[in-house]
Amino acid sequence: MKTVTVHLPEFMHDFYIRIAEHAGVPVEQVISDALFRLAGMLAADMVAD
Repeated sequence: MKTVTVHLPEFMHDFYIRIAEHAGVPVEQVISDALFRLAGMLAADMVAD
């Protein structure tokens, strides 16, 4: 597995922290899942066009 560093604005990091706390998972997992979902949506849009 590769390591990636992402720079987020403070308000966005705070948003993901709140989601992570509510879900009971690490903030890194929340951000990873969000990026994975976005990649899937973008790929599906590319295939549809």
